[in-house]
Amino acid sequence: MHELLIVWVVLLWTVASADVNLAEFLGVGAVLVASVGFGKSIGGKCWRVERGFARIGRRGVLSVALAACLGPGLRLAMLPVYPAPQPGIVDEYSHLLLGDTLAQGRLTNPTHPLWPHFEAIHVIQRPTYNSMYMPGQGLFLALGQVTTGQPWAGVVLSVALLCGAICWMLRGWLPPGWALLGGLIVSIRLGVFSYWMNSYWGGAVGALGGALVLGAWGRLRRSGRLRDSFWMALGLVLLMFTRPFEGLALAVPVAAGLLIWPLRRSSGERLRILWRIGAPILLTVGVFGVLLCGYFWRVTGSPWRPPYVVNQQTYGWPLTLAWHKPPQIEQRHEELRRYYAWELDQHAVLLSPIGRAYDNMASLVPLWAFFFGPALTLPVVLSPRLFRDRRIRPALLASLCVLGAVLVEQSRYPHYLGPATAGLALIWLQGLRHLRAAGRRSPRALALARLIPLVVLFAVVCRAAVGPSALRFSPIGLHVSWCCSTQEDLMDRSHIAAQLERIPGRHLAIVRYKPENRLFEAWVHNLADIDGARIVWAQELGPAENGRLLAYFKDRTAWLLEADEKPPRLSPYPAGADLRPSPNRPESR
Repeated sequence: MHELLIVWVVLLWTVASADVNLAEFLGVGAVLVASVGFGKSIGGKCWRVERGFARIGRRGVLSVALAACLGPGLRLAMLPVYPAPQPGIVDEYSHLLLGDTLAQGRLTNPTHPLWPHFEAIHVIQRPTYNSMYMPGQGLFLALGQVTTGQPWAGVVLSVALLCGAICWMLRGWLPPGWALLGGLIVSIRLGVFSYWMNSYWGGAVGALGGALVLGAWGRLRRSGRLRDSFWMALGLVLLMFTRPFEGLALAVPVAAGLLIWPLRRSSGERLRILWRIGAPILLTVGVFGVLLCGYFWRVTGSPWRPPYVVNQQTYGWPLTLAWHKPPQIEQRHEELRRYYAWELDQHAVLLSPIGRAYDNMASLVPLWAFFFGPALTLPVVLSPRLFRDRRIRPALLASLCVLGAVLVEQSRYPHYLGPATAGLALIWLQGLRHLRAAGRRSPRALALARLIPLVVLFAVVCRAAVGPSALRFSPIGLHVSWCCSTQEDLMDRSHIAAQLERIPGRHLAIVRYKPENRLFEAWVHNLADIDGARIVWAQELGPAENGRLLAYFKDRTAWLLEADEKPPRLSPYPAGADLRPSPNRPESR
């Protein structure tokens, strides 16, 4: 029983630290009790299910399709109760801007003549108007917008492709029946209530790239087929277009493994293998690399200067890495000033060895909760042979490299670790296999191996049953894989937008903040065509600037939005307000 005590302590730590789903935790407790009291009875009644998984698993296309459709299909079936998500985080609005730009058939947008009124977090205004982010997530949002009119359709597609790709990846490392089981578990955990599915923040596209790379790696180590080289190249391209830093951390050990593997062959065969593997990868990555540089050139004027760098030079963030020296920036708007101060505070933690170590340890909790949680912690903790398993050692090493890259960064959200998603799934699934193998000697282990997948399903069913607003918001709870709760304050902008949509005509919402406005509550976000939008959101500046703004949009109904009132107050913009200085606002530079 000592190992069960260790498990319980680990799970208690996870629950206390990460606001983990109580249903999943209680389900794990029930499984532990059942395995002790009824292990022999439970362990002997599931062999037909296992045989069914093995039989379906042998049909590769069907297995991948089932994994791709299960979770996203359940989420779509819940639309009457859980409608499509509304954006609430500044990152989401930035990705949506890029998606809308691409959907309009443009790579970027011209700078607006009144651009100081439209400055927003994670958006560049000059030399062109666009998102600071890499274009991977925006491409999927644009695809959803073009095909269905809803950017969220692109999110659903990316998550479905991810779930299917993880099942495909697992088939390159493990028996097909187990790969099917792993793909279905991932589909349930990530495809229904995770924030990768229920926001526009991203995560699934980078994880899809990582799954393709690791899946192709597992196959290339055995056969070296040309088609697997193209799958790996596609995965590397997706990583380059979404998370290049963490993608590089994944690509380095994979490249090293591919170079070492042919050394056991003769020199002639070695060159032939390297050419068959390397040429398609280098050619494909090179072509898309040129296209990405072309995108940078259109957006920033230089093929070597990503929009991310323009945002750093203009606004001072993101200060992602410790060696970035914070520039001294005088922000024009209060919410940008407060966000910059937050970035500086977070960056200061990276410069302190003790603070950095503590921050890294604290960051591991939500990452563990997202990718493992109580249920999938069991097979990892109860399988001591797992980390000596040579079958998964290469994928484990690659995943640890990605984790190392994430831990040197300032922020450590689960989508940063996205490229390692498939590798982490391989770890807990192989732990489940070890637990199942131990069932030959222990009915308790056999019962645990067969009941753990049911706990994952039980947690999602409970989450669906409690309703959309039953969970309180917490910064960590947002990132638990089975749940996506939203802070109500971040939805205020959506409520005001819906209110304006019901009023005929076109509108100009001029936003006024108090000096103590809260972090991340930024209201001014617009899509690609500012002048053509039904609602334009603008910052309130000094009297002269406000006058020019009102004159430029004279054909619209002007509104004053006092964003920091509770609830936010929307009223007609007062006559003569353009002649009155904006309170607590510096004059524009």
